[in-house]
Amino acid sequence: MAVVPDDFLEFAKGISLDREIGVRNATSRAYYAMYNHASVRFGRQCKAESGITEKGSHQRMSAYLKDYAFMSDDNVGMEAALLARSLTKIKHMRHRADYHLDERMPRLQAEFAIAEAGKFIVLLSQISEA
Repeated sequence: MAVVPDDFLEFAKGISLDREIGVRNATSRAYYAMYNHASVRFGRQCKAESGITEKGSHQRMSAYLKDYAFMSDDNVGMEAALLARSLTKIKHMRHRADYHLDERMPRLQAEFAIAEAGKFIVLLSQISEA
């Protein structure tokens, strides 16, 4: 594989946040780090088990994580619910960063997205090891 999910987060961390385009790009890259990590872990199951066909792959992943939360024991279920909420939150931020160009994007948004992506990846790895 030429690129791995961690590359997206490392790239996001290296982007200068001094200009708004950097904030937008870092926010987007942080989201893709999260999505690609989730896709590596749950992509096959998400495609096979998700009865949701009218949504795109990104919405299906969030929906799958929510469903996974309800199908799992208390600890894993709670963690999956947190993953679903985090992925959805940063996806909305990415959408704003990529498509709502008339809205100002503060530096704090990218910093938050990068931090959230780091937490997401750690939590996802704990579920993967369980």
